[in-house]
Amino acid sequence: MASNSALGQLKAIQLLDGSNYVEWRNNVLINLAMLDYDLAIREDPPEEPQPAEELNIIGEEYDNLMWAYNKKLAN
Repeated sequence: MASNSALGQLKAIQLLDGSNYVEWRNNVLINLAMLDYDLAIREDPPEEPQPAEELNIIGEEYDNLMWAYNKKLAN
């Protein structure tokens, strides 16, 4: 759990006004690290899961069946 002093530090960060970006960014990064909220900054995002090959085959079979069914209905 974050300590009160760490949360107090968050209030001490100056508002971003465009001219103080470098100082603001450094203060934000330090405070996120102190609160252990910097996981998204420290680590790469996980890879997006890819569908299993069997699911692709099932999907292709379904598409073929639907194509044949629709072709049959059209005739």
